[in-house]
Amino acid sequence: MPATTDQFEAFANAGQPSEVADLPPLSVFDRCDSPNCSAQAYLRAQLKSGLDLVFCGHHGHDLMSALAGQGAVIRDDSELLDKDRPSASLH
Repeated sequence: MPATTDQFEAFANAGQPSEVADLPPLSVFDRCDSPNCSAQAYLRAQLKSGLDLVFCGHHGHDLMSALAGQGAVIRDDSELLDKDRPSASLH
């Protein structure tokens, strides 16, 4: 009996992350994959093909909708950019 489309897709996507929690966290050594940018990466996108891309906050947010449109699983850790930054006070 030939494989069904559902069986083929399950095989093709085996081992691929299905949600953000499945993507490994970024480290300070991860650098933006955008040409001519070497900023620290805060966004990881894994495409259905298994290709893993990392981007700085600027490039990652610019590309987020295109990556999501391709079915990428996206981990966005850009909130860490403001985590330790003191808030401005208006005294």
